Amino acid sequence: MLESEKRYFRSVGQRLKDATQDSHHVVMITGARRGEGRTTLALCLARCAAQAGVATALVDADLENPQLGSQLGMETPCSWLEVVAGTSPLSEAGVSSLEDGLTLFPLTNSEDLETPAGDEPLTAVLRAIATHFPLVIVDTGPMVSDDRHPFASGDDCPIDTAIVVRDLRNTTEKKALATAQLLQRRGVPAVGIAENFRDPD
Repeated sequence: MLESEKRYFRSVGQRLKDATQDSHHVVMITGARRGEGRTTLALCLARCAAQAGVATALVDADLENPQLGSQLGMETPCSWLEVVAGTSPLSEAGVSSLEDGLTLFPLTNSEDLETPAGDEPLTAVLRAIATHFPLVIVDTGPMVSDDRHPFASGDDCPIDTAIVVRDLRNTTEKKALATAQLLQRRGVPAVGIAENFRDPD
């Protein structure tokens, strides 16, 4: 996607750089269901921001199906949930990719920690990551109507902006809007919808 939309993503990278000049931003990527392109969008945004010169952290917060480590082809010996549990320092949880110019805070598939939605230790670690990076992109699992995102809600919400990815073939506009409204009720101040369409093979 980065190659086919090079000019567009270059302009996105510049906008992200401009937005992070004076303050740090935490952007959450989510959706109403799996398979809508959340992880792909998170990777593209992180890469184009890094290419624009923004020190960028990419946090895998899909607690049920972590994908970012494998998508980037990076070894992930330590999970940032180990920081939450107090068994590893934050400095050991980040894996830097010199080629991509970004730092991944991965999950592994071997986690057995209890991590309820809105858990304060999760939020504290995300805030700690955000103090070191002007831009933090968080790839979460899909939202459902009665669910919360993994981080604290209301005034304690550490997310500045959320992007709801909608696959036009499978998710109705009503469902995508309901997901966006849910995030706003949970304390995310700005929510947008990114429409995604993949041509059939």
